[in-house]
Amino acid sequence: MQLPMAFTPAMGAFLVRRWVTGEGLAGTGLGWRASRSLWLSAWLAPLVITALMLALAAAAGWWRFDLGPVDGAGGVMFLLVTQVVLTPVYFGEEFGWTSFLWPRLVPGRPRLSMLLTGSASRAVRDVACFPVVACRRAAGG
Repeated sequence: MQLPMAFTPAMGAFLVRRWVTGEGLAGTGLGWRASRSLWLSAWLAPLVITALMLALAAAAGWWRFDLGPVDGAGGVMFLLVTQVVLTPVYFGEEFGWTSFLWPRLVPGRPRLSMLLTGSASRAVRDVACFPVVACRRAAGG
């Protein structure tokens, strides 16, 4: 079974914290002791934000809601369900890149650290996505 690419930064951060630095997960705020309503609101926040953005786009006339399977209710429902399902997976990126690597890369120089973390994140995506993009271009797509 192949892990989704978005979850690998969290796995790397976990492995380093567990076996390299010995920190474990202490101090990460990942404890399950937080209230269930806090966890639920964090998980469903992308759903609410997307619904608000769609409502604003419709109000501005940029998007028209219809009952078609792709552009209408079916496509919107697919988007919203996909977000709820993938939120835990994409958490891996936030935990790995943002909460682990960024503060440690260049201590005391947050702007440089942010620039290098973003560059590393982009490089990983470019290396992972290059074969797919190259094949599409070669096929004329």
